[in-house]
Amino acid sequence: RQFESTHASLFQLPPVPADAPRVRLETTAGVIQVALYQDRAPEHVANFLKLVTSGFYDGTKFHRVIAGFMIQGGDPNSKIGDPSTWGQGGPDYKVPFEENQLFHFKGVLAAAKQPGDKDSSGSQFYITTGAPHHLDGQHTVFGVLEEGADIVRIIENSPIVAGTEGQPEEPTTVTSATVIE
Repeated sequence: RQFESTHASLFQLPPVPADAPRVRLETTAGVIQVALYQDRAPEHVANFLKLVTSGFYDGTKFHRVIAGFMIQGGDPNSKIGDPSTWGQGGPDYKVPFEENQLFHFKGVLAAAKQPGDKDSSGSQFYITTGAPHHLDGQHTVFGVLEEGADIVRIIENSPIVAGTEGQPEEPTTVTSATVIE
């Protein structure tokens, strides 16, 4: 217990500051709310907030779900594009990796990236449903699930298209994303 209390960051995320920005994702499965670590991942948070306020995420789908691991969204290709392109889209820029000593526990919001890239996708994100510590130091964690764990579980357990790496048969859609003031 003494080790755990001395090294708390190894076992849980630090509290999000009370004045941290929060984002509400209304989906076809229900509402998810995340709180953002603006103090620890300022570039990722600024980018996420910019995309939310511009309506970028409205109509995107959670295009990849893996039970016990994560749900992934934020790809504009998932709005109307061919499902074979889902996971490859985004704006024409990337966000530089931010080392911040935030680790992958259940309910973490982090930036997705393409295999082999150091920098994050310009828009794709995931919410963990397990504790994939093998991603620590590889992906930028920039937020935490605050409300809607039951909705994340519903999305996570969606039936998958056979032969795919987690493509849901009927993907959950983000109907609107808003910053909570």
